Amino acid sequence: MHAQPKDSLLFDALRRLRGEYRRETANPVANENAREEPSLPPVIAEPPVLTSDPSERETHPPSRPVAGPSGAESKPPVVLKPALESEGEESIAFFYTLGICLNRWAYVDRQLYFIGRLIHKLEPAQMSFLFYRIPTFAERLAFVDDSLRTVLRKEEYEKKWLPTRNKIRALMPSRRLFGHLPAKRVSATGDARPSNIHQIPIERHVRSLLRDDLRGKQEIGIEDLQAHAHAVEAADQALISFTRVLNRLLGSS
Repeated sequence: MHAQPKDSLLFDALRRLRGEYRRETANPVANENAREEPSLPPVIAEPPVLTSDPSERETHPPSRPVAGPSGAESKPPVVLKPALESEGEESIAFFYTLGICLNRWAYVDRQLYFIGRLIHKLEPAQMSFLFYRIPTFAERLAFVDDSLRTVLRKEEYEKKWLPTRNKIRALMPSRRLFGHLPAKRVSATGDARPSNIHQIPIERHVRSLLRDDLRGKQEIGIEDLQAHAHAVEAADQALISFTRVLNRLLGSS
């Protein structure tokens, strides 16, 4: 029996491929339907949080209703992203308070600018060029703090300035949380119907940043925002009082 030449084998393979291509392109819909759909892995609504201590593991609401002891279905609580439009009086009050809470820091920032101008004796344009090139609030506070060390005696610095500076520093971790953690709209009960109760959940990985005003909390409510706004207002008033004291101290030196 004679062996088939290699060229003949190659041509036969090409002819078979052309035949399959013609059949596939002649009826692409039928061929597409005939293909087996790949099996997809199950969708997990919330990834589990794994820690070495079982008591520290966070539980996530199930993705479907769970039957209770009596056989009735107990639905999980609802947590939703707030809408861009107003959702009622409760949402207006919450986000108004959140806005006031953050905006109070702008007054503190401005007062630090005034103190810096008083120390360095610069015109507004010059001081603005110097102060607002500093990108973060923490760095601006440090700039004023370092500047005061150069013009105040040690006892004046420690007695007149340090209490106000420390008060501001103690509030700064909460300020970062308000500006960077997302607010959520949650349900008051487990009936899986959203309500207009708004909170800022404190995620586990940032709870180590909490200070006295929020220590031990798992969410930030409107009462916490109101208390923080009043504390920042008190810090701003303390800065205003210190500015008057500094003006007298620098004038008498």
